[in-house]
Amino acid sequence: MSTLNEIEKKVLDQLISPNLSSHKLDYNNKEDWAIFTILSAINIGLSLRKSRLFNFSESVMFKSDGSPTIILEKEIELSLKKDLSEFCPNAEFIGEETGGTLTGNGYTLGIDPIDGTWSMLGHSETFTTVITVLFNKIPFLGVAMNPCTGELVYCLKGNKTRLIQIELLLNDFKALDLPLERAKKDSLLINFHPSRNSGEVAKNLYKAWKSKKINMIKSPGGSPIWALIDAARGSFNYILDWANGNANVFDLAAGCLIIEGAGGMIVDLNNNKIPYIGHNGLLIGSTNKRDIEKIIEIIK
Repeated sequence: MSTLNEIEKKVLDQLISPNLSSHKLDYNNKEDWAIFTILSAINIGLSLRKSRLFNFSESVMFKSDGSPTIILEKEIELSLKKDLSEFCPNAEFIGEETGGTLTGNGYTLGIDPIDGTWSMLGHSETFTTVITVLFNKIPFLGVAMNPCTGELVYCLKGNKTRLIQIELLLNDFKALDLPLERAKKDSLLINFHPSRNSGEVAKNLYKAWKSKKINMIKSPGGSPIWALIDAARGSFNYILDWANGNANVFDLAAGCLIIEGAGGMIVDLNNNKIPYIGHNGLLIGSTNKRDIEKIIEIIK
């Protein structure tokens, strides 16, 4: 059953009648941080949705690691940084494209405007906007918006992960707690996101699939956070071979909060919980402890 909570009602109220809304945001209230961040993610998502079918061949640039970026990402970060300064003047800002430093003094907002840029450049649908908010270096809010599906997932630490389906006219929401019920409880479904050094892992997963220990494997690529949201829904397990150096504020922290809010976890190959920031190497995200144990046994 879809029932909006107070945060979602206030977000919808702000979207429908921004000038008439009676609720004034206070940065000392973490629920108001959720409202501010969800509204920001929705507005960014609308901008990206309008832009996703553009030809970016003339505006795309490549970073030193070979990953692409477009001017729109920097524009989004600068706009959000301005909005943040009006909402919480002393908050730190860290952007995937514009940078920033995590000092740990008070509030910090980190954003990756397009997590899965190759997916957007390929006019696919597996990219997201990811925002994480921290207080004194500890993440307490994770928000991810998929502009293509109109789905937004968020978790305010200590609360259940919520999935919002945003209607195209922005006049209604449907919202549910995650995870959802599995169609087949003992199924083992895998979403695998390899690195270039994941040959042995891929080989072991294929063997397990061939012997029917695994029911399905998919590998759509795109945004790791979107794949972690897929895991938070309760059916798929996500295996990511993170090989981009130590994870930054805007990389995995939001996904960790979202999985945990759905009753799950993200662990390494030793079944140890990974840190929100700083992880490097293979990880498994799931809402099912037994699936994690099976996956570790298969991979090892």
